[in-house]
Amino acid sequence: MAHRVKVGVVGAGKIFPAYAAGCRAFSILDLDAVADIDTARAAQQATEHGVPRSLSVAALLADPE
Repeated sequence: MAHRVKVGVVGAGKIFPAYAAGCRAFSILDLDAVADIDTARAAQQATEHGVPRSLSVAALLADPE
């Protein structure tokens, strides 16, 4: 089995559902986080799309994973 790659998306706007669908189209990708300068919007998108984590942009960029 191939090693899965964790993905964090910066930007939780109207295009995010397309990014989420695109990530899920590839079995090697694991959509792990969504980040936005509006953390409430990131949390909403994470909930709506089953993404485990929502973060600020700074927190996502500082995440070593």
